[in-house]
Order: sequence, then C-alpha cells, then structure tokens
Amino acid sequence: RGLAALNASTGQLLPWHPEVGGIFLDILASPRAVYAGGSAFRFGDQPMTLNAGVVSLDPKSGKMAPWKVQIPQARSLALAGSRLFVAGDFIRTWEGTPLARIACLDSESGEILPWQGGIKGERINRIAVLGGTLYAAGQIEGASSGDPRMNLAAFDTVSGAALPWAPQANQAPSVLRAAEGKILIAGTFTSVNGL
Repeated sequence: RGLAALNASTGQLLPWHPEVGGIFLDILASPRAVYAGGSAFRFGDQPMTLNAGVVSLDPKSGKMAPWKVQIPQARSLALAGSRLFVAGDFIRTWEGTPLARIACLDSESGEILPWQGGIKGERINRIAVLGGTLYAAGQIEGASSGDPRMNLAAFDTVSGAALPWAPQANQAPSVLRAAEGKILIAGTFTSVNGL
C-alpha cells in the first residue's frame, strides 16, 4: 500500500484509495492534488512497476493523474504556485533527459519545465520553498552553475538561478524546513559556518 489518509481527530482510516502503491519517501497535499514521491510504484494490484518517481493523486478519490514524467526516485517534494519541485539522487529521467538532482514540473500536467537549477553532488535529501526561493539540503558540493556550496543551496523558483545564500554545514543535513521566515535544518552535522 504505502499511502493512507487518517482522520486527524480519531485516527480512523479514511475512505481514500490511491490507485498506486509502492515505497514512498515524501507526500505533499494541495487543494487540487496529493503528490507522492518515492520509487518502486505499482498500479493497483498489478505487479508492474511504474517508471515514475512522483505521482499526482486526486485528493478525494485517489485516482492517479495520467502523467508521463519518468524520474527514477524522488526523495523530497515542494510546491511553489503551479510548479512542483522534485529532488533526489537522480541525474536524468528514464528517457535520458539530464537533471541535476532537481526537476521542476508543471503541477497540473506533470511536464518537466525548463529550469536551470540543480546541484553537483551525490543527492538532495530535502527541499523547501519560502517566498520565491527553493532551499536544498543534502550531499551538495556546488550549484550546477559552478558556484561552490557545502551541503546547502538556494535557487530562484522561476529561473533556477543559484542564489548567494550559501551557509556551510560540515555534514549533509537530513531535514530542512521553512518556518516563519527561517530555514531550519537537522542532521548529523556538528558545525554551520564554522561554529
């Protein structure tokens, strides 16, 4: 299964039946859709694995939108208006389209949008959006533009341009959240900016 909806007061399982199952690493809800990211998806009870790292589901019925995007695995999702950002350790789609650990999708159609952001490094663990900025945490050595970074980076949500925000964590944060004008990070790091 891998996906379920629970009543916030009683904990009862709600009658929401996603058409897809698998191993999920992140979930994100909007009024129009529930986005789920991970890997090894199955359609219904069929043993077939879908070549999709992210799916869009109807928030009432669980019906899956007919997206064609084929990203190997999604570790983290973030929404900025009509743009859905997907991050992980992928470097291309299954069809071969290059991606630098981040993809920018149209949240309605699932089409990959032209966006120049991305990182050099092993993987992105978490992303979050605050205002017009996408923040990323993970095993990051630099922005794909060539700007050096140390496990944290930020990008313009529209253009993908690397922003000058460049704190340095001595280990890759495993968690990143945007809250009340702050970026909160957590993980095994022992210093940030040398402190």
